[in-house]
Amino acid sequence: MSANFTGVTFPNQKVTPANDAVIRRAIFDDGILTGCDLSYSGSTLTMTAGQLMICGRQIIHPSSQNWAVTEATSGYARLVLTIDVTRTSTKDTFDQVVDEIQYATDANGFADLTTADINATGTRYQVAVCVVSLGPGGITGIASKLDMTEGGGAGGVLTVTVSPGELVTVSNSDKSQAKAANASGVAVFKGLKAGPWTVAVTRNGKPTAKTVIVVTDYSVSIPLSTIPEFTYTGDYEIVNDSDEPITVSQGNWKIRFLTSGTLTFTNLNGAEGGIDVFLVGGGAAGATGSGTCHGGGGGYTLTAKNVSLQKNTPYEIVIGAGGNATAAQGGDTSAFSYTAAGGKNPDGGSGGGKGGTSSANGGNGASDGGTAHGTGQGTTTREFGEEAGTLYSPGGGGGGRTGGTGGEGGGGDGSYGDAAGNGAENKGAGGGGSRQGTVGTGGSGIAIIRNTRGAA
Repeated sequence: MSANFTGVTFPNQKVTPANDAVIRRAIFDDGILTGCDLSYSGSTLTMTAGQLMICGRQIIHPSSQNWAVTEATSGYARLVLTIDVTRTSTKDTFDQVVDEIQYATDANGFADLTTADINATGTRYQVAVCVVSLGPGGITGIASKLDMTEGGGAGGVLTVTVSPGELVTVSNSDKSQAKAANASGVAVFKGLKAGPWTVAVTRNGKPTAKTVIVVTDYSVSIPLSTIPEFTYTGDYEIVNDSDEPITVSQGNWKIRFLTSGTLTFTNLNGAEGGIDVFLVGGGAAGATGSGTCHGGGGGYTLTAKNVSLQKNTPYEIVIGAGGNATAAQGGDTSAFSYTAAGGKNPDGGSGGGKGGTSSANGGNGASDGGTAHGTGQGTTTREFGEEAGTLYSPGGGGGGRTGGTGGEGGGGDGSYGDAAGNGAENKGAGGGGSRQGTVGTGGSGIAIIRNTRGAA
């Protein structure tokens, strides 16, 4: 006789509901078995009769039921079913499934569902049957809903990474499934037969789709975002081509590194084909003195195209500081084996304006690689060297009787006795000169990468 094993599906052995549910859960995802069709009218949500499979437990919904969704006129509501195995369950009375309408101001604002394993030691398990959007007239739409249950014991497993709460649809020639991503932005589809499947989301009114090949008994992760996954020890921001902050993208993206740090890619995604790199050195500080109070030159710029990357390889990024003392040169910016030098006074990416005197005005700082009193680099300082790119590296204005204006893009203005203007941070801008006041400091540089757009 063995004391190490206990039989379940054997003669004269007891099969508990939890034992049975363990098997069913291995076969079926949470979902609808039959019926349970959802509809709405005004502030009334309706679900028809049917059956559900929740955490391996089969649940019958014997007749059509209405819920009044009236506690809010905007935002979202969801219908939640809670299995509570501490409640009554006898041959005459069953009270272990409780329904509830919950409200939130946005689709991702609901409290986390309780998903303790009620087939082991847990007592409560919750599932959202649907999420509906709300307006002044009541329910305006069904944002997401529980799918028909899919067998998880056979077929491929497809893991899709998108935004939290986003609705993901997977389809092949004869079948379609939709599921909302969880709070981590992950939607998992099980039991998919081998072959091509289309993964689709609609974001900002624009549908985006990707075709993948699912292999039986094989799990694959399909991130719909082209932004690479990475860690960085400094400050950074991710933006689109309009410089608007983003967290996911199916198209173009840029990452702007604002302070020095170590960059490590954990998943290249849209950077697998390489990146373009744009570097700007720190701007120089302005100068002081009669006739010598020139504006600081902007940092020099550098563009490199189609730069290859490796996963799990640390890349050191150094962002050049702006010059912070009279006529001090800006620091160099370096990344991926490339370097953009810091600006000088008055030379730089764009030249600084000429210093004046008590009777002569200061000159304006240059921009876009131009020359003022200081010599500019002679090529555009626009982002990635493109005509429509954001302007960087302006020169500072010279000091004098009337201070010169800093170059377009953030160059510091010159002054006579007052403090001159500082160059803009992360623009590599030159500081303004001052005839007899405090000079303007140079602005720090920046490093920007994007998915590659052109040849090296």
